[in-house]
Amino acid sequence: MRRIPPFVFLAAVITLLLPTATFALTGRVTNFLGKLYGGDGLTATQAYLDNPGGFTADGSGNFFIADTFNNVVRRIDAATDIITTFAGSGQMGSADGLAGKASFRQPEDIAVAADGTIYVADTLNGRIRRISNGRVTTWPQKFAKPTGLYLTEKYLYVTDEGGGRVWRITISSRLARLVARVDRPKKITGVGDTRLYVISHGQARVTQIDLNASGVQSGTQKTVKRGLSDALGIGMYGNVLYFTVGANGIYNEIWRLNTAERGQVATQIVNRLETEWYNYASDVLFKGDVMYLLFSKGSSLYRLDADGQSEVRVAGKHRSGAEFGAKADVLLGKPKALAVTADQKTVYLSQNHQFAAYDTTTNTLRFLAGHFNDNYVEGTGDTARTSQPLALVLSKNEKTLYFVDRNNNRVRALDIGTGTTSYLTGAGKINLAAGNTNAYREGAPCVGELRTTIAGCAYFDKPSGLALSKDGTSLYVADTGNNRIRAVTIATGATRRIAGSGKAGFRNARGSAAQFSSPYGLVLSADGKILYVVDRGNHAIRAITLATGNVTTVAGTGKPGGKNGRASQAQFHLPEYITRAGNRLYVSEVGANRLRIVDLRTKTVSLLAGSGKPGNTRGIGRQASFFNPKGLAIWNGKLLVADSTNDVLRQVETQ
Repeated sequence: MRRIPPFVFLAAVITLLLPTATFALTGRVTNFLGKLYGGDGLTATQAYLDNPGGFTADGSGNFFIADTFNNVVRRIDAATDIITTFAGSGQMGSADGLAGKASFRQPEDIAVAADGTIYVADTLNGRIRRISNGRVTTWPQKFAKPTGLYLTEKYLYVTDEGGGRVWRITISSRLARLVARVDRPKKITGVGDTRLYVISHGQARVTQIDLNASGVQSGTQKTVKRGLSDALGIGMYGNVLYFTVGANGIYNEIWRLNTAERGQVATQIVNRLETEWYNYASDVLFKGDVMYLLFSKGSSLYRLDADGQSEVRVAGKHRSGAEFGAKADVLLGKPKALAVTADQKTVYLSQNHQFAAYDTTTNTLRFLAGHFNDNYVEGTGDTARTSQPLALVLSKNEKTLYFVDRNNNRVRALDIGTGTTSYLTGAGKINLAAGNTNAYREGAPCVGELRTTIAGCAYFDKPSGLALSKDGTSLYVADTGNNRIRAVTIATGATRRIAGSGKAGFRNARGSAAQFSSPYGLVLSADGKILYVVDRGNHAIRAITLATGNVTTVAGTGKPGGKNGRASQAQFHLPEYITRAGNRLYVSEVGANRLRIVDLRTKTVSLLAGSGKPGNTRGIGRQASFFNPKGLAIWNGKLLVADSTNDVLRQVETQ
């Protein structure tokens, strides 16, 4: 009889004696709350789209939509108005094969041929994808960032926004030829194979390109309209060219130009202010004399007449997911900040300028306050308005959520029991548009003050981080735009500077002599004596000794990168949020879509999870992928992550 070695026998006995448990694996990423998208099987106005970039219609009138942030192609049936997923699994990737199992990376446009073949500008993959007979294939050409398609009988024209070029692909041979060079071309339309019209982000104009018999530019380009702000969509109705623009999505304009007329003067026919659904019209399509507009950030599809009037919503429920109730039904929309109660039973989150509470005992999500449309209003429930509440902290008694209202340049509070917001401090501009700044001043609350020069008022500029003092009487604020770290006395709303000169830089020093560059996330040490700061612009983690205001660097060299190891030599890439558990700091990096660990005991930096590329896959460590990971919180020993662009909360094993 064969003899069993003692060590094998011992291992077998130990295995039998061990309980059958699932062992945690450090860095294992799973879903905690939410799903990538939903709405299939519902009428189109009851389903959510997510920043759709382009759409088309086939000969039967069915719509096909490049549902960009959901990474799928959606179909709206002309007869039933039911929306379904035509292609894509929702996972980010480049897999070919059966349409339902294929994957895309933020497709931004789509075109359909007379035989039903569909072409997709798979933008982040830099490819053109073809859908035919229920299968997806990839064409060989590699583009920098294809964003627009125009299809004729023989050719597919492609705008490569990243490469600054317009290409023509011969459908039969799949050979590509350069047509013209245009600065950041966005979308494209044309008149047969004789003339193209391109709307350009980079040149803020509409360009006419005449083609010769070889299908390339003949002569110089002709600008038919210049001086456009946020130029996006373009389409043709007969000889009439329509295009859409709108500064920051606040103004949604439709322009019209008759290309058959001499002089070709473009006229504005519509200028609507942003609403719950109107925001960045990304594509224009005509079916007969009926105009359809796709709003990317409004996540909606509208039907209008040829004058841009009599609008009717055709698809999209709201601009981003927001379904509350049982866990299986929950849809989140760009979650940002997280906070967890001491008993671990409730997770609070901000999303869509709203606040919600997830009960981990009943597995239900309930709405607290806020609205899809950003603004500044103190109120209760959906009458309250915020503009990017990027940080949340619970009061000591856990009855109040304090938050920084970034674009409103204020620090505010939410009564959890009533869902009522209230003002704490800050003054100046509200709904601050990108590129604009507020003021800096230490001071006191000034209710309703919109001016930026009033003595005695406290002013912030796009604050992003928040932490509660150990005794619960003060809030620490990362005043991002002012490159300072400040404190707010909760009882009075009065502010004081802790550190930062106000000038962007990377200097360790005391108080006002120290320098930061766009400081973002904050977290306190266990004893409340040290405030850790995510110094986003410097790609570093800093520390402030609160008793003295002295600033030191914990990790990072000031240069972007992904190096692990010794903290003083490690590198980050646009870190933003931070939380703490014991001697570990956990940091999210939006620049690299990773989660990192800063071990304060060993003074080392290591990777927790993330491949470094945008994605939405689960797995362990580098197998997993995120897309703009934001807020962090510790829940029952696990790290919760607001995986913002993926519209989900993830959980990561930390031990």
